[in-house]
Amino acid sequence: MVTDKDIDRFVSDNKELIERMMSIQKDNAELAKRKGEELIATVFRAFLDPDVQRHFMASGFEILAGLTALVQASPTPDFIKDAVSDFDKNVRAAACRTNEDCLVKRKIKIAEPAEETVE
Repeated sequence: MVTDKDIDRFVSDNKELIERMMSIQKDNAELAKRKGEELIATVFRAFLDPDVQRHFMASGFEILAGLTALVQASPTPDFIKDAVSDFDKNVRAAACRTNEDCLVKRKIKIAEPAEETVE
């Protein structure tokens, strides 16, 4: 069984080695902290890039437009269709009030597929 005296003797005999090991651990922890902070800052800057923000906003508006179209095409009650349509209009209006170059102002036209006849 290990006694307190054994532990004290071990620590005093190996004090220099223990201090060196603790110093290495401290250095490693500081390096890990610095690298983690650099990574977070890099990711944060990437998400705040104006071009990235433009794409996320555009994709968000496209998803909203798709969901609105889905509700309008589905067999849902008119009051739900009206609510979704009003929500979509309000979101677009708010977006355009805050951004003169807003993507919502642009109309994207999707060509209807040509009807094929099967003979």
